[in-house]
Amino acid sequence: MGHLPEQVIFVAGTSNHHAERKNSTDIQLTKSQRAVLNNWIEHCPNPLYPLDVKPCLIVDEAKNKVFHELGISVESELTMADNGLLSLSAGKIHISPKVLKIPFLLSSFNNYSINSARTNDSFHNIRKELFSKERADLSALPVKALIRQIMELMELSKELAYTRFRYNIFPSVGISKLILHDLKKIDKNMSEYDLLSNLSYKTWDLNLKLKKLSAYIQSTPGLEQLFMELDRTNPQAIQDFLENQPDFKAKLQSFLNEFGWKSSSSYCAFGSESWFENLDSLFSMLKVLQSSGRNDDSPVKFQNIMTKITTTFSKKKADRLKTKIEEIRAYHVNREESLYMIEMCYGLARRAAFELAKRFPQLFEQAEDIRYLTLDEVYELPGNIADLKELISVRKNNRHKNEVLWSGFSIGTKAGHQNTLSGVSGNGGRCRGRVRKILTQQEFDKMQSGDILLCRYTDPSWTPLFVLASAVISDTGGPLSHSAIVAREYNIPAVLGIGNATDVLEDGDEVYVYGDTGKVILLTKKI
Repeated sequence: MGHLPEQVIFVAGTSNHHAERKNSTDIQLTKSQRAVLNNWIEHCPNPLYPLDVKPCLIVDEAKNKVFHELGISVESELTMADNGLLSLSAGKIHISPKVLKIPFLLSSFNNYSINSARTNDSFHNIRKELFSKERADLSALPVKALIRQIMELMELSKELAYTRFRYNIFPSVGISKLILHDLKKIDKNMSEYDLLSNLSYKTWDLNLKLKKLSAYIQSTPGLEQLFMELDRTNPQAIQDFLENQPDFKAKLQSFLNEFGWKSSSSYCAFGSESWFENLDSLFSMLKVLQSSGRNDDSPVKFQNIMTKITTTFSKKKADRLKTKIEEIRAYHVNREESLYMIEMCYGLARRAAFELAKRFPQLFEQAEDIRYLTLDEVYELPGNIADLKELISVRKNNRHKNEVLWSGFSIGTKAGHQNTLSGVSGNGGRCRGRVRKILTQQEFDKMQSGDILLCRYTDPSWTPLFVLASAVISDTGGPLSHSAIVAREYNIPAVLGIGNATDVLEDGDEVYVYGDTGKVILLTKKI
């Protein structure tokens, strides 16, 4: 029936650093272009390696498969040239006559019993597969078996992504829109995202158990000082520390058994790193938590919503509305669980890929160089060694262009007068204070209690910073992003998706954060 025009917004291909930076920041982006770039930077804060591209497309294809079932075809936003240079576009959307049947399809799409049963079956079977693969001795596997394991893990990630979108995210969005009118009768400022507070889901459970680990450090005589003095960037120092603290080591291992595959970038299958692989960022978060004392267990907000529903509507309507709300909350629990399981797929695939690389020392100078091959090229190993070595060399040289463009994009603009930044509301409220810019996990130690957290993105590994923050400002993110969800739990103002806040603001700048309207006012620059 028709399509939206494709709009290219990211191409790594200019010849020098200055030109790259200028092109990346001067482009005027449309709303759809900003949405695409916002989403990619939030989920992949570092540019993808060639080996990351296909896994991202697998997830994208799972989402698009659900769209297709509704009569909507969406072309991929991400492409990579053979030389390793990345491109993003707003894609093309094609609408077929099947879209007219959406009202009739919604009842089956939103059938909670079916969605829940299929999700539970999928999760149960995939967990068994993952735990089996986790126990495998990779050093004993031949090359073909290692390749087969990577293939199987990618297939599991595909099934998880489909289950995530088809049986959880899509129906959750559908139900949320249906009940939004009733929520507005309770409070005109309420949104469906307010329904997710005081909910036990994977990220929140991670946060609580991390705080328990931190509390153990504080309560054990002598341990806190040793921990604070530890050089967390030195793997050997960490290993020695753990060997000398067997009780803490056991508690840490228990935490890792549950959350250890959490990585620095959820959707970068091979370019990211989990806590199992590197404890640096985890120990950095534990250090941050030593200065925190905020109580975040209050269930008042959600209880107030449920009470207002009871007093506003008839019993029949209130019960029906509460049932829908519990469905939305259950979908969110599954949504979070699916992401952690996908990350486990990726962590195990990384482990197999790096083991595979060791089998070809004539091709890879170091195991991590396998990331410069595509997934299809890995599947064909050993292939033509000379050709692959040349490809790896070219792609390594072009990595810098991807990094400059990815980090240099400014996807927002100043609105109103020159000191006003505009984004979307992640959580309401107002706050005046000093900015603390945190761009990487290695900078977590900069955060002090009462600072306004300024960042390009956040993921669950950033949660402890919210314990200290009085407000959050982020270049990326929307109402259902990690930043918004955690800001609502802590009830601190959040303005997200500004795009260029980390370009405009610096440590020590004084700002006023208007969470309700999605505005940030720069009051004074630090001199």
